[in-house]
Amino acid sequence: MKLERQRRFLRVFFYVLGMVLLAFGNATFGLYALFVLVLVLAIVATGVGAALTLDVKLVPNPGDGIVQALADLVQKETGFMKNCFDFGCISVTAILSLSMVGGLVGLGLGTVLAMIGVGRTIAIYHRIVGNRITKLSEVREI
Repeated sequence: MKLERQRRFLRVFFYVLGMVLLAFGNATFGLYALFVLVLVLAIVATGVGAALTLDVKLVPNPGDGIVQALADLVQKETGFMKNCFDFGCISVTAILSLSMVGGLVGLGLGTVLAMIGVGRTIAIYHRIVGNRITKLSEVREI
């Protein structure tokens, strides 16, 4: 039963996605705007997911774990530290790609928006939700 519902959802999802792409496919700007909208939604979902994972003390992915450890070490908020860490990663990427390839490789609009957006989403999430999720999950500090 559950598998059938998933198949139905995927059929509807890909049908709607196909219709949207056909509607915006003729207009390059419209299609680009759609891609940016999907990117923004993905950045918000990533930021909220990272904040939830860190708040309830689940095992985070390595990128979020190192940011949380650095934030705890320097006693700064996680969203700010995420922005600083991502800026450092992008800076290293830019320097290496410029020195080795002669141009920027792998750094586009999506990378820059994700660098700024995920950290800001985490910070906004923490301002809105605060410690309520941590208290609801009954996580104790060691």
